[in-house]
Amino acid sequence: MSQRKIGVFLVLACGLYGAAVSWAQTGSNAGLTGLWEYPTAEMPADGRGRFGYTHASPYAFYFVDVAWLPWFEVNARLSTFDNVWTGVQGQDRYYMDKAMDLKAVLYRSREWYMPSVAFGVMDMMGTELMKAWYGVATWRRGRVGLSMGYGTDRLNGFFAGAEWDITD
Repeated sequence: MSQRKIGVFLVLACGLYGAAVSWAQTGSNAGLTGLWEYPTAEMPADGRGRFGYTHASPYAFYFVDVAWLPWFEVNARLSTFDNVWTGVQGQDRYYMDKAMDLKAVLYRSREWYMPSVAFGVMDMMGTELMKAWYGVATWRRGRVGLSMGYGTDRLNGFFAGAEWDITD
C-alpha cells in the first residue's frame, strides 16, 4: 500500500472519528490544537487526543496529539519536506524531521468576555527547524472563537485567527 493511500485512509478515519465525537477541538496542520498553522488556547478534554496525517505543501505531517492533563497537551510528529530531496547513500527520499510540541493552558475561561490563555513550544528538540515559543489567548462565544498571540522563530511575531464551528 502506498504512502498516499495510507495518508488518505488516516485522514478519512480521523475525519469520521472526529465527526462522531463532539469533544474534539480542531487540530492545526501539525496536529496541535489550533487553526491551520497557528496554535489556540484550547485543547481536547483530559485524556483525549487525535492522530492523523495532513499535507500542506511543502510540508506533510504524521502526528499523535494527546491532552495528558486538563491543562497540558503533547504533540509528537514526523514532518516531511516536499521541497528538500536528500538522495543520501541510495536513500532517495524527501527530508524528514521528528518534533515534539508542548502546550500548557494557564487559564481556561468559562465566560465569553475573558480569554483562555496558553503558552507553549513547538519543535522543542532535535533539529528545531520549526521551533517557536508562543503565548496565545482565545475568546469563545458559542460556536465562534477568536485567537490572538505572539510567537518567536517560525511564528515570527503577532498572529490571529477566527473560527466558526458550523456543526455541533
